[in-house]
Amino acid sequence: MLKKRMYMLQDLPDFKIVRKDLNPKLVQYFYEDQMLVDLAIYEAYTNAFIHGNKRNTDKMIQITLLFLHHSMIIRVRDEGEGFSHKQVKEKAMKRVNAPLEDQLDHGRGLIIMHQMMDSLHFSSSGNEVIMRKWYTSNRKGD
Repeated sequence: MLKKRMYMLQDLPDFKIVRKDLNPKLVQYFYEDQMLVDLAIYEAYTNAFIHGNKRNTDKMIQITLLFLHHSMIIRVRDEGEGFSHKQVKEKAMKRVNAPLEDQLDHGRGLIIMHQMMDSLHFSSSGNEVIMRKWYTSNRKGD
């Protein structure tokens, strides 16, 4: 089974299109984790819009969803200059166990993506994230 869906978005409210289309699949493949998977994808999209495209609605964000036999792969790519993902990820991961009041606003999206997904990779240019999530064992359907 291979199903592919691709979206080209320009603004934060546009994500509702993805969410409406994606929700039935999340229920089917992730059951109890559906909201957490949605949150991780939304965080990747939000980071692309705010940090990648600098809130410029003339720039596009591409979201590609691949539904494989046992997992889903999510690719989010913006038109920004990219960032040093290793440095930012290291800083964010150091704060994972810090009390909530000691955590900064920035970096939580990366922590959420890292915690919710089974794998998380960035392109060398830093303007693309690829995430994988294995379907839950109690998944419905094929």
